[in-house]
Amino acid sequence: MIRTYTDTVNSFASNNCQLLTTEEEFKLIHDISKNTTVVKYRYVASCGHEHIVYYHVFLGRKTGVICPKCIRVINASKIKGQMKERGKLQYLQMEYDCSKYFMNLIQDNFTVIKAFDGCKADIIIKPVNMVEDRWLGIQVKTTHKPTRGYGFLFPNDYPDCLILCICLEDKKMWAIPNEHIANIGKISIGLNKSKYDKYEITPHNIVNVLTELYNTMQLHNFEKHDTPQCIYQQREKEFYRFRESKIDFIKFDYNYMEGMVYDFKIGDKKIQEKVAGGVKNKNIYKVTFTLCKNNGRKDHHYNQIQYNKGDNDFYWLNCDNKKHFFVIPEQILINRGYIEGETIKKILKITPSNLPQWLVNYSFDYDDIDKARLTTLLNVQ
Repeated sequence: MIRTYTDTVNSFASNNCQLLTTEEEFKLIHDISKNTTVVKYRYVASCGHEHIVYYHVFLGRKTGVICPKCIRVINASKIKGQMKERGKLQYLQMEYDCSKYFMNLIQDNFTVIKAFDGCKADIIIKPVNMVEDRWLGIQVKTTHKPTRGYGFLFPNDYPDCLILCICLEDKKMWAIPNEHIANIGKISIGLNKSKYDKYEITPHNIVNVLTELYNTMQLHNFEKHDTPQCIYQQREKEFYRFRESKIDFIKFDYNYMEGMVYDFKIGDKKIQEKVAGGVKNKNIYKVTFTLCKNNGRKDHHYNQIQYNKGDNDFYWLNCDNKKHFFVIPEQILINRGYIEGETIKKILKITPSNLPQWLVNYSFDYDDIDKARLTTLLNVQ
């Protein structure tokens, strides 16, 4: 079928592009070429830059909707973001592996519990024969391998905590009470000789050293060590306990590696959990969820971005009235533009008493949980 000039103008416009080839140029091009699609046109791409594109490629593959220069910038930004994410994951994996190594060494002699995300302590311990609620908090610092020495950073202060420094490669360890290095910021431990040698621990002396430190350092009850510093994480912890008390027919597998994009798994499904505060306006309860993740800091503030496709399989959204909650599949939020949307959406506003139709099937009530519908949605037995 022969495409008219008006049809061509409209096909570019439907992709937010503007044809620059004039009608006279269009007719001349088609007088020279017998093929009405394998021709080039001048146009302004959706990004605002002028370009020339083969029309059949533009129609078939949408190549050129964004100009090649802008595509290269977008791809470079994605690659940079992926590299940053891989670096972050490698660091988190290193801390997790080192913590696990340490915990395995002492588990026969100490009760060892991983602290909730956002606490001063990463690990909380007490001797297995201690019945009193008296615990020692441990903050874990890691390095991958020594260069000219073992370097460890301390961006924050950790009062009443034992600082455990571990090298992933050779598993060398040092246990240093926080007050001995408070406000230093970083330490470097020499390969051959160091003032920190007196803090070194080994698999052979680790139990004796930790026992002595437990008996001499400041101890606290478990809840004090296991309370996050941020009020939002405190609320997350509260709802994690509340959810488990209400739902005993689903097994929640928690992710003990801090900083991961999902909070827990149900079977093989990754779940991100959110808690949001509600307000009453004319006696109508409304709640707002912020659907985003932290992407480092920018100008001393956290840079929050949309979740990527594949980050999570479901989003479990709790209202702070401890009644309404929503379990929404990732694909539904992708379709609504909240995940990797062309239009950046981070805020989901919900009025539980007046839900939009798309949200009805994903709404639940903690006071009367529809067990069959919830387990079917999550595909669990």
